[in-house]
Amino acid sequence: METAIVGLVGVLLGAILATAKDWWLQRLQLQKAAAYLCVRTSAALERFAERCADVAVDDGLCEGQTDEYGCHQIQIAPPTFDPDGLEVEWRSLPVALMYEVLDFPSKVSAGSHQVLAAFESSGPPDYWEGFEARQETYAKLGLDAYALSAKLRSHASLPAFDASLKDWDPVAFLRGRLSVIAEQRTRREEQIALGNQRDDL
Repeated sequence: METAIVGLVGVLLGAILATAKDWWLQRLQLQKAAAYLCVRTSAALERFAERCADVAVDDGLCEGQTDEYGCHQIQIAPPTFDPDGLEVEWRSLPVALMYEVLDFPSKVSAGSHQVLAAFESSGPPDYWEGFEARQETYAKLGLDAYALSAKLRSHASLPAFDASLKDWDPVAFLRGRLSVIAEQRTRREEQIALGNQRDDL
């Protein structure tokens, strides 16, 4: 009887140890997959953000010149972010973070539609409303991309983004562009208000 009990305990203990080993190996594999995902995806987001910085200064001029018709034309193609092409294990991320990353292309698409609407309501030769909306939209998208990259880096215990390793600080640059755009808009609104006051006199 005692031998049977000892045997049964041995079988149960063996099963528990095997299950624990499988769980540990699976957890380790998932952690490695998540780390790889965070490295690949944060790099892709930061490349996207740097290209957003290029769009954020595109005023439609080529080396300070308009096109042959005297109009401003888009010079910098908008960046894209395609998480489906990264070939990573998305299920290794927490659901909320996974959703943020996979939903980011929808945010980019929504911004693109806003820009298109702004261009449709602006006119030649400078299309300033369209270019201002485009610069502002992509500056914001660039900052959103850096913020999402920071979350991925933190999740995988990766080093934070360090602008000192580059010859410029894209985050500060994008914030600066938003400040410039806001100042331009404020000055324009003040001039319009002043013009309306003069008309009322």
